[in-house]
Amino acid sequence: MAITAAVLVASFSTADATSYLTASVSPTAGRLTLVGIHNRDADGSAPQTPTLSGNGRTYVQVATQTHNTQDGAGQGRVTVFRAMGTPSDGQITIAFAGVLQSHCTWHVMQFDGVDTSGVDGAGAIVQSVSNSAVSTTSLTVTLAAFGS
Repeated sequence: MAITAAVLVASFSTADATSYLTASVSPTAGRLTLVGIHNRDADGSAPQTPTLSGNGRTYVQVATQTHNTQDGAGQGRVTVFRAMGTPSDGQITIAFAGVLQSHCTWHVMQFDGVDTSGVDGAGAIVQSVSNSAVSTTSLTVTLAAFGS
């Protein structure tokens, strides 16, 4: 079976806030949901790692990485979460533990045809690696050997 992807919602806010709400989404049971978040701390310090809640699901952090912003306004953070199971319709809350953020962008995507074993989509995410560098035009990220 081929893997298919669908965007459930993608949006952003430039309002200073300690949490943000997505539009209402309707995930399908048995499909993997991935949520990508990009945020910046309002005072220019290291941005807070978000937590997610909503849709009757547990959102598990897959990876997070900070980076310098292009406009010189401090650091940004990109975080990816996974969820799977029987969902309910509704909004997703993106929270920052009471720490004011100046910017938040979110993408909620749903995937069909993935490995549905494991808890909360664990079977669908085999590996997650990252790398970072300052003032470079290339970057290498090495994946482990594929099992099949």
